[in-house]
Amino acid sequence: VATRPTRNSIVVLLIRRMLSFALVLTIGFLLLVSLVLTTVVSVVLRYAEGMVPIPAWGLRGADVLVPLAVVMVLFAMIFKVLPDVHLRWRDVWRGAAITAVLFSVGRLLISFYLGRTGLASTYGAAGSLVLLLMWVYYSTLILFFGVEFTRADLAAQGVPVRPKRKAARVRRELILDDEVAG
Repeated sequence: VATRPTRNSIVVLLIRRMLSFALVLTIGFLLLVSLVLTTVVSVVLRYAEGMVPIPAWGLRGADVLVPLAVVMVLFAMIFKVLPDVHLRWRDVWRGAAITAVLFSVGRLLISFYLGRTGLASTYGAAGSLVLLLMWVYYSTLILFFGVEFTRADLAAQGVPVRPKRKAARVRRELILDDEVAG
C-alpha cells in the first residue's frame, strides 16, 4: 500500500507524515511518562505493602501488569493509526501484546544493567549516551518486529488489506536481468 498519486500529492503526503510524526512524538512522550509512573507506582506499592489488605504477590503483579497494559495500548494505537490500511482493533492486539512484553523485558534489562554497573562513573556522560542510544536502537527494533509480526499474523489469518482513502494497493514484481536483456 502506498500513497495514491493526486494533484495535491505532496501536500497530502506532508500532512500525513506530519500527523504520523506528531503521533509518534506523543506516544514517545507517553512512554516516558509511563516509565516515570511505573517508578512512582512501584514506590507507592512498596510503601503500601504492609498497610493494605492485599497480598504482596497481588501488589507485585499489579506493579508488572499495569505498566504492561499501558504500553500495550500505546503500541496498539501505533499499529492501528499509522498504517495506510484499515485495521480493526482486534487485528492489532496480538502484535501490540508481544511488542509490549519485549519492550518491558528490554526496560527491565536496561534498569538491571544500570543498577548493577557503574557505567556513569567509569565512562561519565559518554557511557550514559551510549546506553541511551542502545535503548533507542532496541526500542526501534522491537517496534519494527511488532509491526512485521502484526502484518504476518494478518496475512496468515487471511485478513484482506484495504487501503485508506488516500492510499492505493501496490504490486511489486521481480524483473530478472536475463528477461530485460532479451
